[in-house]
Amino acid sequence: MRDFSLAGYTQLANALQEQGIRCLSFREGADKVSNCSVCLMRHDVDVSIQCAVRLARHEAQLGITSTYFVLVNSDLYNTFSRASEAAVREIVALGHEIGLHWWRSRYPTNLDQFRRSFKNHLAQLGDLVGQPIV
Repeated sequence: MRDFSLAGYTQLANALQEQGIRCLSFREGADKVSNCSVCLMRHDVDVSIQCAVRLARHEAQLGITSTYFVLVNSDLYNTFSRASEAAVREIVALGHEIGLHWWRSRYPTNLDQFRRSFKNHLAQLGDLVGQPIV
């Protein structure tokens, strides 16, 4: 299926659910991975948090929970602007979870500096949503 519209996504979700497959976030489905009736849902938020919110709302209506992987050092959006913070919190309020999406090229090459930066970004996102980050 190559229809990346909300209608196409709905068809895919309905087809999965008709087969008895539950669509779950990473944390929610982690202990069920060996069960063939589970599909772990993830979305990399590369371009727009606002588009991610629209999808999160749609998924909530379909009974789907997903993990939305957010960048904290994107050139296209500022995760910590007021509008983006509200959007990320709405995604969580809809029953989804937030993960840290990262590009290795955006982090220091020194391993210790990388670890500090990575942990700092996990903590910043965790503080924003009030829960541990995937």
